[in-house]
Amino acid sequence: MSLKKYLLRFTVAYVVLLIAIAIVLGYFERESNTGANMGALMGAALLAVSKFISDHKRPPDAREKRILVMSSFLASLVVSVALFILSVMLAGGTATLESLNSIPTTILLGVIAFVCLLNLVVLWLVYGYMARKQFEALQKKGKI
Repeated sequence: MSLKKYLLRFTVAYVVLLIAIAIVLGYFERESNTGANMGALMGAALLAVSKFISDHKRPPDAREKRILVMSSFLASLVVSVALFILSVMLAGGTATLESLNSIPTTILLGVIAFVCLLNLVVLWLVYGYMARKQFEALQKKGKI
């Protein structure tokens, strides 16, 4: 079974949510933060898994879950890097790059590794535990 349409749904939702969050935070003159990005990640994954449950009348099995987690994680990395590069280019970028250069490499890599691990845990929970809970709730309501 192809999971491409769920990955596409995740990716589009993730981009739209990140841009919407940036616009709202910009309007209120706030900086984006990890919490907002986690919300976008979780929201996009919930949209994808909701469509999966709607289509298949069940939550993803272990193999499908693993593929959805890893492909969504890779898509989120690509989107995040692309949006970072775009924002640096649009903002002139020298201040951002200078501030990144001032952070020791080990600390920067540690933070990146921690955020990546956190993203994987969130995706694992959404495509696993939360998908099962959503499926059970839909069954109780008689919608599946």
